[in-house]
Amino acid sequence: MQYVVFFLSIFMCIGAGTAYAGTNVPYVVDTNTIALYHFDEATLGVTPDAVGNHPGTLNGNAAISAGGKFGNGLLLDGSGDFVRLGNVHQDPVKITWQGTVEAWVKLSSALPPTFAVLASGREYGGYWDDGWFLGRWATTGSPNLSFMIWKEGFGMQVADSGIAASELVGGWHHLAGTWGPAGVQVWVDGVLKNTNFNYTSGLPNPGYQTALVGAESNGNCTPGMIDEVRISDIQRSFQALRLPSAVLLLLLDD
Repeated sequence: MQYVVFFLSIFMCIGAGTAYAGTNVPYVVDTNTIALYHFDEATLGVTPDAVGNHPGTLNGNAAISAGGKFGNGLLLDGSGDFVRLGNVHQDPVKITWQGTVEAWVKLSSALPPTFAVLASGREYGGYWDDGWFLGRWATTGSPNLSFMIWKEGFGMQVADSGIAASELVGGWHHLAGTWGPAGVQVWVDGVLKNTNFNYTSGLPNPGYQTALVGAESNGNCTPGMIDEVRISDIQRSFQALRLPSAVLLLLLDD
């Protein structure tokens, strides 16, 4: 009689605020979700918010199209296309001292020097950002995807992923930025790529005019597809947790 021992490593998502980005199903609303956009449909240019408070308005040539990460997605040509969400931290009022913005993104090959996947600040064309920015900002001198919080008087508080944006072209990737007590963080495909510990405060302007998908107020847009945009009032973690290995004994006949 022989015993064969197998060790099974189990990965799970544990705890409030933990959400593994490798999931193969769309997000559902939880207690920390402020706004959630599946981009499966639009009626008269308006796409619903799964939470129900802040529907998004499609602008330019932005369109709901087949080929999203989960069903349909938001198709953008990178030239004046975006979705306006309004201030998702108002009506009702939500905390801003910590938070997370995230999306599934499939970038096209024609990336401009500066592009924004998700941003908050003034209206499109207002030439002023005073909140979050997830994308690439040319004036930082880095070719990489970054997440930053812009605060007047303190400038850009940047977390640089170390991953060139060009390396993310052509496939679906989960991108996320968080802010709060842990600092300013940037995540790519469930991996924490960098933390800026110099800024642990909240959004500089809770009364920002609007959040934008696929652009920022200076007019820098993102070409490609975006799906499953979620904004939360908690500093989420996307790291898969490894539980202690389970032992499986198989009894084999000689």
